[in-house]
Amino acid sequence: MSADPTPPAPTARPGALIEFVRTERSNAAYVLLGLAAAFLAGAVYLATQAGKTVGTTPDTPVVDPRNPDAPPRPTPEIENPKKGDYWLGCIGAGVACLIAAAAGSTLLVRVPPPGVAEQRSWTRGFVLVVGGQLGLVGFVLSLAYLVRWNEGVVAAVQAYDTGGTAAARAGARWLVQLIIGHVTAIGVVFLAIQPARAEERNHQNLRRLVYGGNLGLTTLLLFDALLILNVVFALKVPNTLDTTETGFYTLSEATKSTVGKLAEPVTAYVVLSDDNGRETNDARQLMHSARDVSNGKFIPKFVSPVTDKTELMRLQEKYSKLDKTAAGILLTVGDDARRQEFIPYADLFKVEPMMGGGQKYTFVGEAVLVQKLRFIGDVDARPVVYFTQGNGEMSLGGGAAKAAKADREVGRLKTHLESYSIDVRPLDFGAGGKAEVPADAAVVVVADPTKALPEPALKALKDYMNRPAEPAKKGKMVVLAEARPGPEGGKMVKSGLEGLLAEFNVRLGEQFIYSYPDALNGVGPRQATVVFGDEGENRHAIVAPFPRGMALVWTVPREVAPLAAGGPGPYTATKLMATQDGRPTWVENEPVDNPFQTFQDLLKSEKLREAKLFTEDARSVAVAVSEGGANPMNPHGGGGGEKIGRVVVFANAGQFSNAYPAQRRGPPVTYELFSASVDWLRGREPIAPGTEHTYETYQLPPGETLNTTRLYLLPIGLALLTIAGLGAGVWVIRRK
Repeated sequence: MSADPTPPAPTARPGALIEFVRTERSNAAYVLLGLAAAFLAGAVYLATQAGKTVGTTPDTPVVDPRNPDAPPRPTPEIENPKKGDYWLGCIGAGVACLIAAAAGSTLLVRVPPPGVAEQRSWTRGFVLVVGGQLGLVGFVLSLAYLVRWNEGVVAAVQAYDTGGTAAARAGARWLVQLIIGHVTAIGVVFLAIQPARAEERNHQNLRRLVYGGNLGLTTLLLFDALLILNVVFALKVPNTLDTTETGFYTLSEATKSTVGKLAEPVTAYVVLSDDNGRETNDARQLMHSARDVSNGKFIPKFVSPVTDKTELMRLQEKYSKLDKTAAGILLTVGDDARRQEFIPYADLFKVEPMMGGGQKYTFVGEAVLVQKLRFIGDVDARPVVYFTQGNGEMSLGGGAAKAAKADREVGRLKTHLESYSIDVRPLDFGAGGKAEVPADAAVVVVADPTKALPEPALKALKDYMNRPAEPAKKGKMVVLAEARPGPEGGKMVKSGLEGLLAEFNVRLGEQFIYSYPDALNGVGPRQATVVFGDEGENRHAIVAPFPRGMALVWTVPREVAPLAAGGPGPYTATKLMATQDGRPTWVENEPVDNPFQTFQDLLKSEKLREAKLFTEDARSVAVAVSEGGANPMNPHGGGGGEKIGRVVVFANAGQFSNAYPAQRRGPPVTYELFSASVDWLRGREPIAPGTEHTYETYQLPPGETLNTTRLYLLPIGLALLTIAGLGAGVWVIRRK
């Protein structure tokens, strides 16, 4: 007799689980039926929780905070916001109950196969099928919860990655629950496969089940690996590519700084329609971009007014500022219903008429969002900016651009600052008694006094600027120092601030600046072309957001420049604005009646040019003073530490008045310049027109200009290349 070349596989030793199910079929069935009962109880409990409502009882009367005189109305019952989570768990528990009940019933009803070896093989397959199904249900359930809890999970991972606060890391419980459920489900599938592997070599059906189980387990593990890699890359690697020429979808540095430094988590409830219009999508994109740079502190939640009516009703009951009819963005800090701000949808855009008809749309939502976040994220009260009064300063009243005294009023500037959540108040230094700057002053503005400030007012300003306080809360000041001729011989009026500004390394010039007449650009000798700082890479934070090359026209300014390179003590003065380099200027002690004739005389006399300091170099007309930081020009001046903004001085006041915007639509750039200066003094990144994005419409080229030959040949070429590649692949495989 010839020997069989393939000896039978050795008999596998059965495990304790397999022997228990084989020999104790009734007990094993009761265990499975008990497990099914537990799943059923869980499903019933979750269904009960899903049907509950939250909030006060309907009998409790509620007074509308926006209309206290209206009769109280009963509070409507509000559905549980976790209703979807409960129903999802109920469905999962119900499916698991059916699987366990079917498995237990099978053990009770089915007659075991004859022979011990056959019984063990059947039991191994039974354990594999039941365990694989239960594990698959757990895996799908954990995956569904991952989709529902994705915001909390991402926020928890970001908070842990960036060292967030304990409150921010509280969301990690969702992540822990998902990981436990996920690992348990995969572990059940893995353990169910192991007993059947003992007979995969000599049992065809078991081999199919094992290979199918291994394929399913490998698929689950591969899915997990891809999911983890995507999460890691999403958090560690920039995942946005802005291919627009203007950087439409790239947040400004001011926005990144504000959102990235939020002290407390801010939730943004975005109430928008479900349409896919350009404007709506841009508002959504702004929310996503802010979330990506917030270190888990900015959490957008999208609420549809059509499909999420219950959630919208709950928010309207809790937050009084949420408009019941209009769309927009509700910003809240934590669970504090008192700290809330609402941005109407219409405020995200600026609409301007265009020449020839039509309208121009500009997306300004980024700047509005930053303004509201700075206000709502500030635990302190609204910052107060005082404008001194009583010595001929510009008045806070007015507002009509055609008023007789519009050039001496800053009512429009006041309105602009208030839109930035800044409280603007007058500070009267003209009345008798003791002059004093209030303790709540964030910034004091001295706007072009027509007469010198009296000694009490100067002492009050000096005490305010030198008050003992932490660096961020030291006195801050803005000075509008117009070149104003006095009644005595026309010499420049002194404001009295010359000595105080000198202490902060600022020199106020006492001569009038006249410029080379530029007939080509329509500017005369009384009009100086003023540009924003230098054009280097290290532009000052106040002017950095403004477009390079932007120029203004100031009427007969004065020189405002650093007093010294090093400066007294720790103060460093930086040039903000200057006359245009290359356009000659000269100075006069008094206003001249005929500057054109003076210019002709300068061209003829070198001695006269020297006397009037005729030069083509730029003259500084605005400076910003900071305190602290390294000062290499004055190492013994007490510098060091973080730089704090202290003083901003402009040699112009008229372009901040009500008269200036009379010829423009919307807030002028000088208003933006002023608010940027206040932001810088308060330690905020300035917000400027760089955060505005104008919509442009792309027009397809005419059909006759298209290359139709390429449109035909390109698809044909791609098809031929694909066919050739597939054929080459088949040939290589057949050769093997």
